Parts: sequence; C-alpha cells; structure tokens
Amino acid sequence: MSKLNSFQKFVFIIIGLAVLGILVALITRPFRYSEHRYIYLIGVIITYLFWAISILWGFINAIFILQNDKLKLKIKILRSLFSLLPLLYIAIMMIIVTIYDPLENDIVLPSGEHISGEYRQNDSIN
Repeated sequence: MSKLNSFQKFVFIIIGLAVLGILVALITRPFRYSEHRYIYLIGVIITYLFWAISILWGFINAIFILQNDKLKLKIKILRSLFSLLPLLYIAIMMIIVTIYDPLENDIVLPSGEHISGEYRQNDSIN
C-alpha cells in the first residue's frame, strides 16, 4: 500500500466539502418559508461556496495528481476521477435535467396549484 501524499489526501476533503454542502442545504431547507428565512439564505450561500470550492479545488487537485510521476497510470486516473467527483456529479445532473422532459408530469406550484401536462397530449393530435 503506497503512502498518500498531500494532493491525494485532499480528495477526501474535496468530497467532504460537496457532501457538507448537500447537508447544509438539507438542514436549512425548512427555514425557506418561515420567519427565519435569513437562515435559509445563508445556507444557500454556504452551499454554493462549498460546491464552488470543491469543484475548483478538485479540478486543480486532479491536475496535480496527473502530473505526479511516481504513480502508475491506473492509480492516477482513479484518484483524479475521485477528485473530480463533484464536477462529474454536477455534469451528470445537468445532463439528466436536460434530457428529462418536465412537461410529461404535472407541476405543483408552492401555492398548491397543479399545472397539468395534458395539453401536451392534445398538441400531438393536431
């Protein structure tokens, strides 16, 4: 087992920041429509900061891992992919949202009003 250098240890911090960003978003979500909305807004800012730092730091860290001459290519690629996990997560989610057609399902507004997707079926008849 090879000893991890500092760039390889940063992978755990990078993934931890992304997970911590998700947790902050989940914890502050109940305050969105309350009288303590500022807690939610601060949570959103912290979430974006954590994700931005983890994506940028992961990209830079992956470059440094790939430049390390002491590691085998397979290990370099694997550790670089782990370092790029936050970026890959965002990219995959953007692809899923782009491919998924939200008009096929009903949309529920925060007021409780439903917007039906039935008009889409009527358009195909014409």
